[in-house]
Amino acid sequence: MATTFEILCTVVAVTLALYYYLTSTFNFWKERGVAGPRPYPLVGNTGRTLLGKISMGDYLKELYDKPEIQDYYNWWSHDDLQ
Repeated sequence: MATTFEILCTVVAVTLALYYYLTSTFNFWKERGVAGPRPYPLVGNTGRTLLGKISMGDYLKELYDKPEIQDYYNWWSHDDLQ
């Protein structure tokens, strides 16, 4: 029978591995000098739009109006935009 410590270590290891898997590609564009908003695990840059707090058009306008965003910026999401 597994002890409480073993179960706790397994849960922590799985949580850390899942977090790494979900965030490992977040710096891809930043390392290449492309500006963009900070993504979050599971929702990427679309968190507020998924929750219905802001429309996609308003969010894209917000990004476009930011001074640190150049002529192009990165967009991070698990799914392809269709």
